[in-house]
Amino acid sequence: MQNNSKAKKVFKYLFKTSVICIYVALVAVLFLQALKPGNESSAISNDFGNKVDNVVTQIAKPQVQRVDAQSVEIISLKIEDKTFEGDDIEIFVGSSGKIKSKVLPENATDKSLIYRSSDSDVVKVYDNGKIVAKSAGKVRLEILLKNNQKLKDTINLTVKEVPVESIAIGNIPQEFRVGESLRLEAIFEPQNTTQTKVKWSSSDKNVVSVDSSGKIIAKEQGVATITAKSAINDDVFTMVDLQVLPAAEQETTPVQSLEIKMQTQNHLVGKKQQLSVVFYPSEATDDVLWSSSDETVAIVSQKGVVKYLKSGNVVITASCSNFDKQANAEIKVDEVVSSAIVLQTDFDESDGNFVLKQGKSGKITALLDSDATVFDVVFSSSDNTVAQIGADGVVTAIKGGEVTITAKTSYGDKTTSQTLVLVVEKITFSETMQNFYLWVRKGFGHYGAFLVLGIFATFSYYMLFSKSTKGKLIGFAVCLLAGFAVAGITEILQLPVFTSGRASSFADVVLDFKGYCTSSLGIYAVIFMVHFAKIVAERKTKKQNI
Repeated sequence: MQNNSKAKKVFKYLFKTSVICIYVALVAVLFLQALKPGNESSAISNDFGNKVDNVVTQIAKPQVQRVDAQSVEIISLKIEDKTFEGDDIEIFVGSSGKIKSKVLPENATDKSLIYRSSDSDVVKVYDNGKIVAKSAGKVRLEILLKNNQKLKDTINLTVKEVPVESIAIGNIPQEFRVGESLRLEAIFEPQNTTQTKVKWSSSDKNVVSVDSSGKIIAKEQGVATITAKSAINDDVFTMVDLQVLPAAEQETTPVQSLEIKMQTQNHLVGKKQQLSVVFYPSEATDDVLWSSSDETVAIVSQKGVVKYLKSGNVVITASCSNFDKQANAEIKVDEVVSSAIVLQTDFDESDGNFVLKQGKSGKITALLDSDATVFDVVFSSSDNTVAQIGADGVVTAIKGGEVTITAKTSYGDKTTSQTLVLVVEKITFSETMQNFYLWVRKGFGHYGAFLVLGIFATFSYYMLFSKSTKGKLIGFAVCLLAGFAVAGITEILQLPVFTSGRASSFADVVLDFKGYCTSSLGIYAVIFMVHFAKIVAERKTKKQNI
C-alpha cells in the first residue's frame, strides 16, 4: 500500500510538472513567434497555408449571402417638377410622375417591389413606379416587397379635375349666311383642363340656333349673341355676336356620301393625326363637322386634327353641315412601345465582353424612348444556374459560364427586346486562397494556438489553486487574466518598434482571447459542476448520518 501511495504521488508530481512545463513552453513559443520578423512569419504562414489548401478550397468558396429586407418606405412622389411628401397628396387629372421609395437595409439581397393602385381607372401605376392620373377620385397607392408582402407602405392620393379658367371661341365665321351651319370650337385655358363641358346658348334662336355640341344654324337674317359657358363654373364664359346675312344664291351638288381618309393606320397615345374627307360625287362639297365618340380616348378639332389621349377604341365621325350624310372611322388607339432598348450596366468589360465575378452582383438599367407610354420592362436570363436577374435589373452571378440577359417591353403584338452577353468568371484556386488565407491564418494561427494554450493553462492554474473552493475561484480569475495578458503581450511584441515588418491590432487580441476562453471556460465549467456536485453529495451524507 505504501509503494502504491508513493507511486501515485510521483505520478501526480510528474503530471503537474509536465503540464506546467508545456504551458510555459507554449507561452515562450508564442512570444518568440511574435518576435519573428515579418518575412519569416509570412513564410511560416504561407507554408502552413499551402498544406491546408486542399482542405479549405471547397469550404472557402464565397457564397452569395442573402440579406433580408426589414422595411419598405415611400419617400416621396414626384409629379413633373414638383415633389410631394406625406401620406395624403392632391394631384390633378392628366399629371404623371414617379414614386420614390427605399428598401432597408441598403444591402438587402432582393429589393424587388410590387406597385398597386386601389383603382386603376383613377390612377394607373406601372411596375417601375410611374403613375398616371386618369380621372378624378380618391385612390390608395401601395408598394410591397415582392418576396415578403407583409413589408409594405401606402399613400393616399386625391385626384382633382384641372379647373377651367377661361373659355374662348376659336372658329367664329367671318361670314355667316342663312341656311349655313357650323360647329363652334371652345378653346380652354389652361389647355390641360379636364372641365371641358360647355353650355351653349343663343340670345335669339330664330336668328341662330345652337345645340349642346356647339353646332350653330343660321335661320334668318339678323344678329344673335352666342354664349359659351362652363358647365362646371358659371363665372367662366364668353360671348360673341353673330350677324346672319341673306342666303347666297348658288347652285350646289348634293353630297351622296363621304369617306374619311387617314395618313397612317398607326394610332398611338400622345400622337396627332390629320384627317381629311373625300366627297362623292367629286364635284359635291360641304362643310364638315367633326366629333369623337369618347373624348377620354381621342379628341378631334373642327379642322380634322385628332389627338390620341389613351389606349382604347373610339369612333371619329365626319358629318355634313347641310346634308344628312356622315362617315365614321373606327380607331383602335395603342400604347407606344419603345422602338429600342438601351442597356446600361455597372459591369466590368474585358475584350468587348461584360464580365461579372462569381458570387458578385451588378445592375442593368433599361432606357426607353422618351415618347414611350409602355414602361414595363421584363428581364430574363438564358440560364438561371449561371446568373439570375430580378425585376429591378439586379444580376447575381451564380457560377462560371456565359449567359444571355434579355430585356423586353411589349404591348399587344408589339415587342421590342435587347440582349447582352454576360461572362461569369469562376473563382480561381488562387483567388479562393487569397479570400480565405487571412481566415486560415487567423483561425489556426491565433484562435487555434490560444485554444491549445487555454487547455494547458487551465489545468496549470487549477492544480496551483485547487485546494479550496475559494482557491478554485482565484485560479479561474488568474487563468483568464493570464490569458488576456499573454494575448496582449504577443500583439505588443508585434509592434514595428519591437519587430520589423509586423503589425498588431486589438482585434487580434480579442480573437486570441476568444480561443483561450473557449477551452478555459469549458474546462472550468466541468470542474465547478463536479466540485459542487461533490459538496451537495457530502451534505446529504452528513444529514443522513445525523
